[in-house]
Amino acid sequence: MIEIQRIPKRLAIAEDLPRLEELLCNAKQQMAKDGVTQWTSDYPNREHLLQDITKQQLWVFGDAIKAMVVLEKQSTLWHVKRLVVDARFSGDGIASSILETIKQSMMEANVTEVHICTNHTNLRMIHLIQHGCKLIPETTFKRGYNE
Repeated sequence: MIEIQRIPKRLAIAEDLPRLEELLCNAKQQMAKDGVTQWTSDYPNREHLLQDITKQQLWVFGDAIKAMVVLEKQSTLWHVKRLVVDARFSGDGIASSILETIKQSMMEANVTEVHICTNHTNLRMIHLIQHGCKLIPETTFKRGYNE
């Protein structure tokens, strides 16, 4: 397992878009192959990435961006969205380490609850949710980005 503390993390910037779009494209292909219906051909997309960058809630991990996650922070509730790990590093424990890092940050910020956005077909993410996280009601993204 890779220790996420050893992988540089930072907020994403606009110059990261080509790599972030590549990660999303590859993740969508893998999800479709696995029968995961959570994402569509138009969600998430470049515009969603740009919104997340502008709001300073999209984090990237690794100099070559091995993973990304959206972390929407509210006072006592955080939302985790679009956790993507480059398939070349699948099984290295990066996703688990990211969730553990989020959990540590929550404790430091006195945040009492985290919601992870997923759906019933995303068995990989469901399996990861063993860190005191709460599964929120499923949402269908048919008309674009829901705020």
